[in-house]
Amino acid sequence: MEALLSLSMPVPDVPAAPVATRAESVRQVVALIPAHNEEASIGATVESLLMQTRVPDRIVVIPNNCNDRTAEVASAYPITVLEIDHNEHGKSSALNLGWQYYARDAFMVVCVDADTVMPPNAVADWVAEMKADPNLGGS
Repeated sequence: MEALLSLSMPVPDVPAAPVATRAESVRQVVALIPAHNEEASIGATVESLLMQTRVPDRIVVIPNNCNDRTAEVASAYPITVLEIDHNEHGKSSALNLGWQYYARDAFMVVCVDADTVMPPNAVADWVAEMKADPNLGGS
């Protein structure tokens, strides 16, 4: 299980890591899940990602200014939890921090709402679509 990382805003600058091109990428798939008070649904969302036919290489739940047990529930799974306190910029800032710390060099980043249950073929279908078209930047 990954350690829980807790941040308070503002976050210090993180040096830019070299970003791999799509051809150089290790085909890493990272799922980012921003969450605000999603204690009741975060488990089902994480489980739907863990049950994918192509499981993401890293799943990151980003509890954002939560006053419930979202981080605690998410921490029960073999995933990364990046908890943010005092974030004035909400979901977009949570996604940006998740990308900055965990997805800079990913082949594909999947952004999932914390109350979404995905069909088991979703990630595999997106990976196949991205691999099939080198000009595709999103789906």
